[in-house]
Amino acid sequence: MRDTTTGYYLDEAVQALEAAYALNRDSVIAARISQALDALRQLQRLTAAMPHPFQQAASDPYEMDDYNSAV
Repeated sequence: MRDTTTGYYLDEAVQALEAAYALNRDSVIAARISQALDALRQLQRLTAAMPHPFQQAASDPYEMDDYNSAV
């Protein structure tokens, strides 16, 4: 789930890699940084699409599910 801490660290990682990519002079390292940036951006998109915990329905602790062996 995405919370403010997750979003903060994802944004910081993307910014750091973008800065490293801009300063880099080695094409092999640039390719690796680019791959890492793509992965982080994909992770940002995936986590942004996830519902926040407070938007999910609250579960009833006394509700029995279909797999309860005591029933």
